[in-house]
Amino acid sequence: MESLSLFCLDTYRHKDLFSGLKYPWEAIERLHAYLLEQDLGKIEISIPPGVLLIDPEKISIGPGTAIEPGAYIQGPCVIGQNCQIRQDRKSTRLNSSH
Repeated sequence: MESLSLFCLDTYRHKDLFSGLKYPWEAIERLHAYLLEQDLGKIEISIPPGVLLIDPEKISIGPGTAIEPGAYIQGPCVIGQNCQIRQDRKSTRLNSSH
């Protein structure tokens, strides 16, 4: 049984990414090229101070998404609507030995 038969992609916005694949992890190899084919650069929220966007022309963020100050987002990427993006807490902790 092919593992993609376990998922219903009929209503999935990015189902073309999985077209012709047998296993879902095969999409990783084509993800970068797929993202560059998308209509990127559409940021539909206000970006709070302290959020770092690298290549914002290659980033799309849907409405209703909340982004914490300190978050780092590098394009190309697509973030859907009503998502939560948080900062990496590990990189912001102080080392107690210093």
